[in-house]
Amino acid sequence: MVFLGYLIAFLGVVLIFIGVVAAALKVGAERGAGMIKAEDTLAKVLGALPKVIEALAKAPKWLAMILVGLFMVWFGSALASGGWPFGR
Repeated sequence: MVFLGYLIAFLGVVLIFIGVVAAALKVGAERGAGMIKAEDTLAKVLGALPKVIEALAKAPKWLAMILVGLFMVWFGSALASGGWPFGR
């Protein structure tokens, strides 16, 4: 069970990594070359928050990969340590 738990946790970390990379590529593709030119005022930075929320709403694939990866890490660590619901 310990080996299986570590394997599931490792696959969860890999899934989180893939989801984060996919999210970064999506944001980079939408923003394009303007990503290098960072906004310098607080008002402009706060004005970009609706765009971030909209990207989260429109990107269920990578968001789902990150959430499933987090669940797999939790599940794998519980399985490896013999914790709930796998304890005696």
